[in-house]
Formats: sequence, C-alpha cells, structure tokens
Amino acid sequence: MMRNKDWMMLNGIIYRIYATEDFRKMQRIFLERMRTLIPFDGAVFRLADGRKGEQAVCGEMTCGEEFMERELQEELYGGQSMVYRETDFADPGHQRGYGLRMTLVHNEKYLGTVAFFRSPEREDFQYRDIFLLDMVKEHLAFRLDEGEKTRVRQEDVRMEEELAVNCGLTRREMEILRCIMEGQGNRQIGETLVITENTVKKHILNIYRKLGVRSRVQLFKKIQGMEEE
Repeated sequence: MMRNKDWMMLNGIIYRIYATEDFRKMQRIFLERMRTLIPFDGAVFRLADGRKGEQAVCGEMTCGEEFMERELQEELYGGQSMVYRETDFADPGHQRGYGLRMTLVHNEKYLGTVAFFRSPEREDFQYRDIFLLDMVKEHLAFRLDEGEKTRVRQEDVRMEEELAVNCGLTRREMEILRCIMEGQGNRQIGETLVITENTVKKHILNIYRKLGVRSRVQLFKKIQGMEEE
C-alpha cells in the first residue's frame, strides 16, 4: 500500500528525471532515490547506445560479484516499456538471487534497461515494487528518447563545425549541404533558401570540390563516414 510519503518521493523522482540535464547524474540520482522506495542490494542503469556508459549502485554486495555481472542483453522486449521480476520467467532451480528489471522503450525504440538485484537470503521483489516502476517507466523512456535526439543534434552541429573549418565551407554552402542531406532536390533547395536553381548548382559544385566528391552518392558516403568516426 502506498503512503502519502511514498507518493511525494515518487513525484520528486519523476521531477528529477526531467530536471537533471546531465545524463549520468540523472542515472545516479534515479538509482539512489529509488532505493528509498525499493530496497535492493545492487542496481545498474544501462543505456542502449553504450556511449553514455552506465551507472551502478551497490550496497552489501560489490559490483564485482557474480550477482552484479549478469548480462542485460537478453531482455524481454515487446515494443513497449515493461517491468518484470526475473522469478516470473526464470527456472527456480537456477535462482541465484532476485531481479527486477525495467526495459525502456519509446516509439518502439529500445533505449535502455534498469535492473535491481537482491541476494538469495532476502525476499523476492513484490508487486508493489513493480507498480512503483510502472509509474516512472514512461517518464524515463521519454526522457531518454529526448536526450538521444539532443545528442544527435549536438553531433550534427559538431560535424558541421568541423566541415566549415576543415573543408572551408561557407555558411550558405552549409545550408545547402543540410538540404541535400535531407533529400531535397535542387529546385526544392532553391525554394527553401529563396535563391535560383542555377545558384544552387554553383554552390553544390563548390561543395563537391571542397569535399573531394563528384556526385550526391559520393557526398552521402563521405558524410556518413565522418559520422562514424
């Protein structure tokens, strides 16, 4: 049964999910504060892209023990966020402790997993714990999805800055390059930037020359290669 104090703490956690700009800090705060509502021996918050790392919180158990080394790759995934106890799906004969997992999905895109663990000496997680995570899972999924979009935009800006500096692209050439990468044709680019189609063609030839390519296909490959570096 949820107490007024629990509801207040839960609302505070949801607020921090949105208000904490730094991802790693948000992960750490989330685990630390959820511990006051769901006691656990260890927990890990892992993001799908792997580039923001993960956050782990350990209590009586250390992160080096077998309990915390379980792989999080084989997740139950049905196209939406979900919360489940490992004992509801695992073979009891091989139980090495208790796990409660939350997979985070937004618009059918897998974004990460939060897993809580308890040692075999303690009792399993209860349905109250599942209810608590159900209350926050969509907030976390939305926050992670928005954070991913922000990261992509920041990488695009970084790449544009590198192109401008390393290849000597002008501001107008950068605007045309963005339009090309969005799939716009010459006429559409001219309408978007309010310039003639001939002017667009001249700028594109300059872009090709500066990037060392001869066609849009080569240009796309060049840009994709820079994004993967």
